[in-house]
Amino acid sequence: MQATHLYKAFGLIFESELEIPELIESTATDAVDVTITAGDVPAMLAEGKRQGACFETAPGEFLFFLEGVGRFLALGGSKIVYQADAEATGADLRVFLLGSVFGAILQQRGLFPIHASAVEHEGAAIAFMGNSGIGKSTTAAAFLKRGCRLITDDVCAIQLVDGLPVVVPGYPQGKLWLDSMQQLEMKAADFEPIRNKVAKRTIPTREQFCEDRLPLKRIYQLLKSNTAVQNSGFSCRVSLHLAG
Repeated sequence: MQATHLYKAFGLIFESELEIPELIESTATDAVDVTITAGDVPAMLAEGKRQGACFETAPGEFLFFLEGVGRFLALGGSKIVYQADAEATGADLRVFLLGSVFGAILQQRGLFPIHASAVEHEGAAIAFMGNSGIGKSTTAAAFLKRGCRLITDDVCAIQLVDGLPVVVPGYPQGKLWLDSMQQLEMKAADFEPIRNKVAKRTIPTREQFCEDRLPLKRIYQLLKSNTAVQNSGFSCRVSLHLAG
């Protein structure tokens, strides 16, 4: 029997055959919510309802696949099965497991995951959402440099509590491209690549991580613009949406 590891993230306890150093270790052996195991994953779903470039869904099922990495199957909000390609590394697997696959598990469990980063500010959560590469993680990292704490990066899980939106903390890691690190005066050599042949770096934030569920105060949508925001370090237009 393969050794397992216990972790906590997004308010859940994960028991995993795959080592996931990005997550916080847990000792809650009697309260496992999601298991992560290696096994055979089908190339397609028997009752697939929706297909994308690298995913397929069916009621209670989410299949993610990527050549050179492998396939993942999220089932009923409580189980993930992964099948790695021969050339895949643990880092390759974890990048997609912690992103799309965890997002599917959260949705299956009734949470509302959005593609966003979130930080704690004055006891509440502020989220930054937008398309890939728009600057969500860069904006969050800039707030951390000003003393805020990271709640989540990339996948932001929202839960309704007494009718009001609350952000559930993810895990203590951000990710930045080299140009963003340069703008934030961070040395790329001090950080590990997120996976082989990818310049993006993992940014551990354990000392600036917020483990509390916090009310969602605002969501800022980052959009491309022809006019640079003077103090941001990247060009964007910011739209403000008040939550609640």
